[in-house]
Amino acid sequence: MVEPPSRRRGLRLEIVLLVVLVLAAATLFAWRLTSGGGRARSIEETFLGSNDPGLSCLKRVIESSPARGEEDPDPDGPSLEEVAAGVERVRRLQFEQLPEPMYLGPAELAERATGFAEEYTEEQATRDARILTAFGAMEPGTDLRAAVSASLGEQVAGFYEPESEDLIVVGAADDGLDPLEESILAHELTHALTDQALGLPPLEVKRPGEEDAVFAAMSLVEGDATLTEALYSSEGLLAASASIPALSGLATAGSGLPYHFMRTFLFPYAEGLGFACRRFEAGGWEGIDAAYREPPRSTHEILFPGTRILPSDPRDPVAIGGWTSRTVVGWGAADLMFLFEAPGGDPGRRIDGARDAVAGWRGGEVHVLERESGVAVLLALDQQEEAFPDDDVEPSGRGFAVDGASQDAVLRCHGDEIRLGIGPDRDTARRLAA
Repeated sequence: MVEPPSRRRGLRLEIVLLVVLVLAAATLFAWRLTSGGGRARSIEETFLGSNDPGLSCLKRVIESSPARGEEDPDPDGPSLEEVAAGVERVRRLQFEQLPEPMYLGPAELAERATGFAEEYTEEQATRDARILTAFGAMEPGTDLRAAVSASLGEQVAGFYEPESEDLIVVGAADDGLDPLEESILAHELTHALTDQALGLPPLEVKRPGEEDAVFAAMSLVEGDATLTEALYSSEGLLAASASIPALSGLATAGSGLPYHFMRTFLFPYAEGLGFACRRFEAGGWEGIDAAYREPPRSTHEILFPGTRILPSDPRDPVAIGGWTSRTVVGWGAADLMFLFEAPGGDPGRRIDGARDAVAGWRGGEVHVLERESGVAVLLALDQQEEAFPDDDVEPSGRGFAVDGASQDAVLRCHGDEIRLGIGPDRDTARRLAA
């Protein structure tokens, strides 16, 4: 994972850039114990029949790669130099200078990771809560800052900080690397290697509305490192096919975080892997290197590799007396997909074909407005023009309205626009959606 500078801002990005979910090696060796060790399971058996595009691509890449000779493992574990040499060999890049990692014990790393949550301010947590609550994707009253702090303390296993070039992993400097530590080190060394050889793309939200582009760039960086880590290991497919479903389970496994937040933890690794792997299939490592020179501009490109669109800037809401605009946040194809994957925050209500449903996305923003007595939200999306041939959801042109217990919503579709207004009353919601 890449650890961000403290000045970084954007919906959920403060979190997704801080969490490493490198559970592959741990899950791998648990599986090997239960299956008798070695390669007791075939590629097809270990793949679990997953239809995840990233895993499907990785399966093809590994099966088409030359077989690696079996080596007797060093009982003391590989050295930093040996892991770095392996990463260079796989990634086909060379270090300018080998970074010296800082090893921390699990408790020390958890304490440091928990401190990252202090960068997630009360203002940001309030903003995110208002948006997710309006969409029904989070229970009202959820303490996001506390949930973030607890989640970071439990899940961080290492990070690379580009500005300082610090590389921190779990373990002890005087001990040999165990398989999990080796896997984490290979992942983080990939970040350091690509930073030195190619330069990491911008990972800082400088202006409101850039959040999705930064999230896409992060997915390139993590997808590349996940692919390299998998190819570094002779058990790469087993590791990935075990870890990605396990990571998906974290979205509902008592983290205290809403599904939408947890899904952003997984996206750069799972969908990022799919993006990087398909670039690799099409053009080898040169294809991935080219993506660093021209980073993806939206998560739409991550979900649908081969597409290249310039996201539009949806219309801002009309001025409404008494209401003040407080926040504008970019809302990408990935964000929209997460809502479809878990309507009302419940993955059990998943809409079939959630990925395909966002293929027409061409731009999106969320506006948060405030007045003394309440909060209102507008989700504004631009789609492919042919996606909505009819003028409106209703012939009246007033849209589709829903009255809720504490807020009302109006959905209006016209041509290439989708506008969802949510407010304390139907009139406010309708004026937002106009």
